[in-house]
Amino acid sequence: MNSRWFLCLSLLLVSLSAQACADDSQRYLFQWSYAPSRTYATNVSIQSSNYLTLEGKSEAAKEKLKQTEFPIQIVSTQTTRIIITTDKADEKGNIPFVSKVIENTTSNTVGGKKLPSTQPALEDTVFTGLIDQKTKRMNVLSVKSKGLTPQAERTIAKALDDAQNQLQFPASPMKIGDSFAQRLKLQVPVPGLQPVDVFAVVKYTLRTIEAPIAFFDISTNIELATKNTEMHIAVEGGGSGSMRFNLEDKLPMDYVTSENMRLTMDAPEVRVTVKSNSNTRMEYMAK
Repeated sequence: MNSRWFLCLSLLLVSLSAQACADDSQRYLFQWSYAPSRTYATNVSIQSSNYLTLEGKSEAAKEKLKQTEFPIQIVSTQTTRIIITTDKADEKGNIPFVSKVIENTTSNTVGGKKLPSTQPALEDTVFTGLIDQKTKRMNVLSVKSKGLTPQAERTIAKALDDAQNQLQFPASPMKIGDSFAQRLKLQVPVPGLQPVDVFAVVKYTLRTIEAPIAFFDISTNIELATKNTEMHIAVEGGGSGSMRFNLEDKLPMDYVTSENMRLTMDAPEVRVTVKSNSNTRMEYMAK
């Protein structure tokens, strides 16, 4: 009796093991795709803290810096809510969409003092465009907003276009354990100096799938994008996060990351150090 029970248990474990291997080897094609005649909501929350120090190398520079307010801490927050409504597909299969900014608030505090906002008011700004049937990319065609110049409208349209199309999944199906990476160019602001260009190398790894939700781990490494012949610039840092993707809605559910970075700039007279921490949370909902 015991030997039969052991045999049955062994066969059951073999069966479960084979099923697990089959599930792990199954491949899934990921593509961020908006369906026609639907409404989508996007919520973005970004919090960042930058700590800026300036050290003089010569006695003259040190004496001059005594009159400054360094070190400086800059704390920023941004909250954005956008509603996207898609229409019926046209004769070519492209999907017209209308995107409206419901909320866009920013806050900047420097040295404990809150600064007045210099960002244009984007509430009620409406973007219209087409979602390409083949690539699934969103192409913004027009912007309507109160009080914005045509140049500002074009700049905002490009920013939205880049943001909506930032996450590009591989064209081939993925299985659990597979990864893909993207290089995103960013600018690090340095008060009094030109911004520094860096690359954020973002790696996505498919950790597991609990249908219909796929779970990704995210890791980020920061690299210097440009060289400056007048001063030595070094950057280090990275971060981690996670993403949940709904296979049925073909849409991320949420995207959460946290990054730390340290940037140093050595000029002939001074050394600039920027330490930063940022936390980003994006949520997407199909209605």
